[in-house]
Amino acid sequence: MIDPDHNRLSIRRQCELVSISRASFYRQPAGETPETGDRRSAMTLATASSRVDNIRRSLVSLKMPRALEMLDATLRRIEQDQIDGIKAIA
Repeated sequence: MIDPDHNRLSIRRQCELVSISRASFYRQPAGETPETGDRRSAMTLATASSRVDNIRRSLVSLKMPRALEMLDATLRRIEQDQIDGIKAIA
């Protein structure tokens, strides 16, 4: 995206053209520690669980038993590693 060796456009101008600050161009991302990864995984699981519960409640209140069965079957397949989450929503 930004070419520091560009012969005609300065880094400042290239950053302006792609609407990023020069600081973000130079910033190095912080490394992830095992603790941070574990915390992120736990938060992701908790969020996904609450979303599934919300969907399940909506399907029950809308009286959509077939959709509820499909949701449960898909979640079982994901838990058993038969499909991954991305394929389940595609």
